[in-house]
Amino acid sequence: MSTALHSTRVITPTGVIEATLVIADGKISEVLPGQVERDGIPFESVGDQVFMPGVIVTSVPFQLASAEPLSLPRVGSGSDDVAR
Repeated sequence: MSTALHSTRVITPTGVIEATLVIADGKISEVLPGQVERDGIPFESVGDQVFMPGVIVTSVPFQLASAEPLSLPRVGSGSDDVAR
């Protein structure tokens, strides 16, 4: 099953573009310039939300050269829960 997701801000190696990402089997199968709707493929536009293919968990700050372990919030848990 494929799904198409559109954004006006998709980060690519050549810059930020408006594009539609086609997702198949949990992976990006196509990056199509502009807003592209295909018959039989569910489509959703997310406006100007940013797509950054290949970047994971962008809301977590990177911690470099620290003696203390980085504490990350657990996905899907309350805000007070912390993974160690």
